[in-house]
Amino acid sequence: MMDILREETDMAKDETATAGEGKGRPPMAALCFCLVAFALLLVPSVGLLGTATTDGDMNMRLADPPRLTMEDGSLNVNVLQDAGTWFSDHFAFRSQLVTADAALRSQVFHTSNNEQVVVGKDGWLFYGETAGSYQGRGFMSAREADNIAFNLRLMQNHALSQDRAFAFTIAPNKNSLYGQYMPDNYLAASVSNMDLLKPALQKRGVRYVDAFSALQAAQAEIDANGLDQALYLKRDTHWNALGALVAFESIEGALGRTHDDVRAIKPQLVPGEVGDLDSLLYPAGGTPEPNLDYGAYRGFLYTEGQGVTDDGIATESVDPSAQGTLYAYRDSFSNALIPYFAAAYKTAQFSKLVPYDLGAADAAGAQTVVIECAERNVADLATDPAIMEAPLANVSTAAVEETGTTIRAIADGDYLQVDGELDAAAVDGDTDIYVRIETTGEDGDVAFGATYVPFRMTVLDDEGAVANDLGYRMRIDGERMSDRIDVSVLARVDGTLKEVAHDALSWKE
Repeated sequence: MMDILREETDMAKDETATAGEGKGRPPMAALCFCLVAFALLLVPSVGLLGTATTDGDMNMRLADPPRLTMEDGSLNVNVLQDAGTWFSDHFAFRSQLVTADAALRSQVFHTSNNEQVVVGKDGWLFYGETAGSYQGRGFMSAREADNIAFNLRLMQNHALSQDRAFAFTIAPNKNSLYGQYMPDNYLAASVSNMDLLKPALQKRGVRYVDAFSALQAAQAEIDANGLDQALYLKRDTHWNALGALVAFESIEGALGRTHDDVRAIKPQLVPGEVGDLDSLLYPAGGTPEPNLDYGAYRGFLYTEGQGVTDDGIATESVDPSAQGTLYAYRDSFSNALIPYFAAAYKTAQFSKLVPYDLGAADAAGAQTVVIECAERNVADLATDPAIMEAPLANVSTAAVEETGTTIRAIADGDYLQVDGELDAAAVDGDTDIYVRIETTGEDGDVAFGATYVPFRMTVLDDEGAVANDLGYRMRIDGERMSDRIDVSVLARVDGTLKEVAHDALSWKE
């Protein structure tokens, strides 16, 4: 027994000695793992030497290199933070790594690594900026909706005064039509801003083309026929060629024009392009999405610009039967509309510039003015109203009410621009607004005097949130105005139109 115990003790000593000999020296496999992991961690940094990211993804501006000093020569106390921001934008293989992460999250967890993209059901993607509206956040006030409608009516009146036809349409957010493909944790609101805006447009008499109803009816007909066809691209923000055709026909129908010949064309299924949302989610490259082609691109020539994404475009139809001239104010939804309009009108011009310059349509002598605005941008019609000569008003008042209403006068190109904010605590919430401008001659008599109807404005604070809906802005030709002007603002107080502000201002630099 003692011999056995002695033998076991000797074996234990041998094992301890063996363990001691290897103490402090990691196994070769562990060492190799550490080296490989360290090398992988170095790839984004070392890769900067030859494969640094130099081009930003869509809608992304890359950070500038960090600077030790500021432009005034002072020390940049945020240099380390700037360096970190620059590295996160430029590290090697950034697009590939972001794409791999996006693929994992979207396909396994059905979430997005990009706040601008919402990953929906069945492969549908949605623009993140529209999620708030879909869920009922950021509702317009009744006054804001009326501001939009009021401003559009002023624009319509301006066009009609020049013997031009006018139509306005709103391109729906994709989730306004295809909310069934939004994630279940995004609950749809029972009412939307459009529920406020449509009655306001009708009340103000705006020629509004309801693309929502037209697209919903078209989709219902497609579904009733058992066809697997949507009117919007699954992995892009916008409608497809068929959805654009439905909108085009609705606008032209409201203008008294029909185009049955387009419907007679049998569309071809083409490979299409990578959607904007696909590119945002997968910067290293998404998958082209099939689209329909009605051959409209072959029906016109560019006389200005080179493609539908240009800010300014002029076209000429190759169809000898095409009639009329068009000036369209538009956004990216019209990329798919342009081929139809350009083929249908003898000549057409399209502008993406904002605020809308109605003087451009005047200069072009267009017979028809169309405004297409994305649902997500429709509030801009109240925060950044169009550029045009303010219409005259035939009102007057002798009553004066001291309020905190503000007045500002500045030069805006060739225009005199007058704007400000009403005192919300003093005026009626649904008040009309008028601006009277006078100039005095050398003899002290009034040399010029007129009262105008300004655009109504929704005023934003420094954070971009709505501060109030009682702003105003107007422009008139500055050439006929002297530098020194007297400005009065008229608004309703307790139901009575009163002068609520007056100031003598110099506006020329």
